[in-house]
Amino acid sequence: MLWNSIPTRKTKELLATFTLLATIKAKPGKETEVTEICNQLAREVHAQEKDCLMYIPHVTQNDPTEIVFFEKYKDKAAFQAHEESAYFQKAAQKFEALLEGEIQVKFLEEV
Repeated sequence: MLWNSIPTRKTKELLATFTLLATIKAKPGKETEVTEICNQLAREVHAQEKDCLMYIPHVTQNDPTEIVFFEKYKDKAAFQAHEESAYFQKAAQKFEALLEGEIQVKFLEEV
């Protein structure tokens, strides 16, 4: 057996988390500005949101205009608090002029 089949408290906590991938696409020539906003937003999230377990922006290797956020929250309420935060709203306003298309979000469930 690769791991113990009896769920531990830590395993149960992880399975109850709220996880998602959010993908944005910068307009050509706006990649640097968008990644700077993403990095600032990540710093704010890490400093302000104790119930955000992971918030990591990634640039796609073969497409520097595409940024994927890996986000994991304690629960759905923590995610909602994130979306309502002043710094998230400020970043969203800045993104309006810098992004192509809509933000794509995939909600994930651990297996």
